[in-house]
Amino acid sequence: MQTADIKRTCYLVCVVLVLGACSSDSTKSAGTTTTVFGATTIATGATIVPAAATTVASPTTISIPEGGFGEPTPAVDNPTEWVAGAQEGDPEVTAEPGVCEPFYEAIAGGPYTVTRCGVWNAQGGQRMWTVTLGTGGLLHAYVWQQSAPSNWVVVLRAVQADPGAWADFNIVTGNIDSGENDELVSGLRLAGSGGFLNVNIVDIRSGNPRVMAVNNEIPSGVAVLRPNNGVEMWAAVYGPTDPECCPSTFARFTLFAAGSDWLGIPGPTVPAGDPSIPPTQF
Repeated sequence: MQTADIKRTCYLVCVVLVLGACSSDSTKSAGTTTTVFGATTIATGATIVPAAATTVASPTTISIPEGGFGEPTPAVDNPTEWVAGAQEGDPEVTAEPGVCEPFYEAIAGGPYTVTRCGVWNAQGGQRMWTVTLGTGGLLHAYVWQQSAPSNWVVVLRAVQADPGAWADFNIVTGNIDSGENDELVSGLRLAGSGGFLNVNIVDIRSGNPRVMAVNNEIPSGVAVLRPNNGVEMWAAVYGPTDPECCPSTFARFTLFAAGSDWLGIPGPTVPAGDPSIPPTQF
């Protein structure tokens, strides 16, 4: 394994070790519908209420699966691909919610080899999100907000700067905390044999779009949304003789909403190929 990848793995393990207990699956339904736009299936729903950065005083004040307690993982402490706010030259779109083609056509860089789109029923009105890959090899992800009926402006963007740096970018929405509203989760897969995954939990509440929690460079990363139970993630843990392609074990950890904080909660380590490791949604 290359030195850079060893450092990334050590960084991840260090992050996981300072965090609290692992998450278990919940039987609560996400309460969302599924809509197909373009080539992907997207869970749609409502956005979350933004959480202030606070600290929970005692592990007995809330219930966290399997005991233990972690530290908050605020987005401000972690780099994110998402940039908030309108920028000069951003497109505006006139379209009904759920009609994807006008959004694709408004984004420079077409024709496109990848087009993905979804509707998000958020507080304050509907949102749209789009992911496109143009012939120039650059991925563009946008979250759109209605500025007037059937008129849409960009409020969040994640745009690839260099061809070949990103392998893929996916978005899934679902209710992963104890509230009534849905979260938007993005997964950026970096190019290269390490399969590194960046996971962001995003709040797109009207007038205040922001990233709530970030976990970057998860080696051979697997991530799935768990209703009422955060984002479950699995990271490769390399043994001293493991080649980069084939880690011998994986460690589970979870980004979990505990009160007004998002915590990183470590879990068990299992052999590669263990059936408890789910297929990734990203």
